[in-house]
Amino acid sequence: FFFSSRRRHTRFLPVSWARRCVQETGFIECKKKKKQKSQDEDRRPSFVPKELWCNACQAISREALKVLRHRTSEVDIAEALNRICFQNMAVYEFPPPDMTRGCDAFIAGWDEELESALVRRKNNEDFENDFCYKQTKACEGADFSKVSKNDNYVNVNGKQVPVGPDGAIKMDEL
Repeated sequence: FFFSSRRRHTRFLPVSWARRCVQETGFIECKKKKKQKSQDEDRRPSFVPKELWCNACQAISREALKVLRHRTSEVDIAEALNRICFQNMAVYEFPPPDMTRGCDAFIAGWDEELESALVRRKNNEDFENDFCYKQTKACEGADFSKVSKNDNYVNVNGKQVPVGPDGAIKMDEL
C-alpha cells in the first residue's frame, strides 16, 4: 500500500494543518500582492537564502539519484526521500547543519512534485537541471560567487572542528 507523501513528513504537520484550517475557514483573507512572487519564492522560507535553497535542491537530486539509481517505483522513492536529509551533506557548499536545514525546508515545500518528477524521469543525467532550474526554479537568481565552499570545518563552541568525508564530526578534536 502507498501512503501520501504529505503524511510522511509529520514534523511539518502542525504548521500545514493550521495553515489549511485558516485558509478553509477564511479567517484570513489572502489579498493579491502588487509584486507577483514566483512559485519558488512562495515556498522558500525567509530564513533560507537563495543559494542554500538551490544547493539543497541540487543535493537532494544528487543524493536521491545515488540511492535510487534506475528505480522509479513510488515505494522506493518515498523510502529514499524519507531519509534524504540525513545523507552526506558535508560535500556541498554549505556546512552540514545549514544543508540539513535547507534540505528539510525544500522537502517540506516540494515533496509531492519531487516524488512525481522522480517517478516519471526519463534519465538521471538531466534530472537535476530539469528539476532545480526548470521546474522549481530553485536556482534562479542564486549567486554562488558570494558563497565560500564548505571547507569541511564546522564551528562547535567557538572552535573550528573538522568534518570527515562521511559528514561526521571528529570528536577527538574537541
